[in-house]
Amino acid sequence: MSSNGPMPPGIPGVVLPPNVHETRTLEAIASMTPFAALAILAVALRFYSRRLIKTYYGLDDQLCLVALIFSLGIYANALMMVYYGSGRHLAVVSIFDRTAYFKCLFAFQIGYAHAIFFNKISMLNLYTRIFSTKSYKISAWVVEGMVFAWYIAVVGVSIFSCYPIQGFWNKAMVPPAKCIRTKLFFVGNAMPNLATDMIILILPIRGIWALRLTISQRISLSFLFLLGSLIPVASAVRFAAQFGVDKTDFTWTMHDTVIWTSLQTSIGIICACLPTLRPLLQKFLTNSKRRGSEQHHEMSKGSGTFGPFFKDPFEMVTIICADDSEAAPLAPPGRIRAETQVEVVYSSKDNI
Repeated sequence: MSSNGPMPPGIPGVVLPPNVHETRTLEAIASMTPFAALAILAVALRFYSRRLIKTYYGLDDQLCLVALIFSLGIYANALMMVYYGSGRHLAVVSIFDRTAYFKCLFAFQIGYAHAIFFNKISMLNLYTRIFSTKSYKISAWVVEGMVFAWYIAVVGVSIFSCYPIQGFWNKAMVPPAKCIRTKLFFVGNAMPNLATDMIILILPIRGIWALRLTISQRISLSFLFLLGSLIPVASAVRFAAQFGVDKTDFTWTMHDTVIWTSLQTSIGIICACLPTLRPLLQKFLTNSKRRGSEQHHEMSKGSGTFGPFFKDPFEMVTIICADDSEAAPLAPPGRIRAETQVEVVYSSKDNI
């Protein structure tokens, strides 16, 4: 345990930076805002895509909407942190603004855990909705348990990181509060978070390659889900940024972590929605072909952007269960259970 928080300027051990009045506030706003807007658009298109194929809104859709709400809260909180000093050197941040900054950071940490938790649970529920074998569901439930354990640990430590709790933002308390080391906490919660990101990225690939599909269909589906690799990339960049945090100039050195925390939650939601947008893309391609576009006509022949290996970039076989709860698990390779419906998808009708 140690006394937490940045040291005020003007005392031994604090060296003022040469460009003490420089600022990076516009950098944060310019980088976070587009991705927050794209996250809103992705969720809106996800729900429109469900409506387009006249299917019900599943638990995965609802959880994604909850994740979006928390992600937008993270974005708003990050903007408040920028207003109160993030991206400026600590020496030019007033005592009042420092207190407000750390109050925002307190809420920021808790909101981040909620946004990540609901987004990952949403993705895992989407996977079990598509791949309904018992073994696959058990694997997804185990990962859900890991994510839930991470979530409880991060929220608990975030709330009780200082004793008393208000010592997190009140650095003038007498006697000073006892707090955990902020940098160690940031690094400690990022490592298991990155690990579950990688597991969730790989999990659907296993289900895809267990299906009785052609090689091109498997690669097409795998590519669609591997677009989610942007999530662990964002997690890794955020993880690396946390090693540069220095409490003697906290508002400046923490700035990259603030930016990438907001970006990570937004990118996570965008990637979680991508597999559900296939009907929308199919409708777009179909309408383009009907207009006689030469470009899309060549793509349908396999000589367009996706190269000659694909007959159609979205062609696949989908196994659709009649009931999403405990319906007809996939049969062993080469067999199909009587209650399972099989649909070869060449139109916008699918279960994704």
